[in-house]
Amino acid sequence: MKVEKGPGVVVLSKLLRRIEASPSPPPLGDLSREDAVAVVVLARAVGYGLGAGVAGVWGSLARLAREGRLSAGLFLEAGSKRAWRVLEEAGAPRVGDPHIRSRLLYDIAYKVDRLYSASFYNIVVESRGMLLSRGEGFVERLGDFIAYRAPARSKAYRAALDLHLLGILPVHDLWNARVPVDAGLVGLAIRSCALTVDDELLEYIAAGLPLDRETDSLLRWATAIVLDEASSGAGLNPFQAYHKLKALGEACSPSSPALASECTRECRLLGLCMDLRCLLEECCASSLPAVRVPPPRPPAESWWD
Repeated sequence: MKVEKGPGVVVLSKLLRRIEASPSPPPLGDLSREDAVAVVVLARAVGYGLGAGVAGVWGSLARLAREGRLSAGLFLEAGSKRAWRVLEEAGAPRVGDPHIRSRLLYDIAYKVDRLYSASFYNIVVESRGMLLSRGEGFVERLGDFIAYRAPARSKAYRAALDLHLLGILPVHDLWNARVPVDAGLVGLAIRSCALTVDDELLEYIAAGLPLDRETDSLLRWATAIVLDEASSGAGLNPFQAYHKLKALGEACSPSSPALASECTRECRLLGLCMDLRCLLEECCASSLPAVRVPPPRPPAESWWD
């Protein structure tokens, strides 16, 4: 299996300088710091794989917070088999794996109760505003929770970015930031040839087959490395680049008219077109008629995205 950096890294750096996409914090500004951290940490932990339905998870947690009921004890009382039911009753959607999400919620609640005196905000306080700090940083602390043991620490970095945008996590070590990598950004890295893979793996991904854990982890770590390099080449830290990369990934998706050499208004606004041709056209793996590269499917029963 071949996975290595490709020439598209330079192209992505150029595009990141052109793209206009501004980050916005989660709409939790009316909550206390304790509740806002609880919502972010729990929502990022169990909101995977729901698409538009993830809004229901955030909404249910915010509702519990505004009612003064959101706490580690709430999920401890529900137990490891019924913790998800708490969110369902507050408006979250029904899911096919409530047992897994219940276990993840209970694990976080149990450890917050025991390690952080039942305070979610203490995770931030005890990290001292650092992402990585000899095992004591915020991202490292989230790794104690099963839900955050995702390849490339992607979920932990996404939660850190949310709290940074909310002004709760100061992040004194931005040099330790990484682009939070999800399957969509892995697909973008491959389509733009920032990451090149062998033909067999490319066809496997294009067929929409779930990856094994080793392959999925390798692709996500490699994607984090090349996207961090593209960010640096654009003069941005990875947190600044994340929203631009997400906007680029949505415009350059397998279903986008741009992949048929048709520049759309969205592509032009993002700066992807020059003389009505996509700047990624020459290296884009999805421009090949036989191969349209979707986001790779994570392993079965994973909780990454």
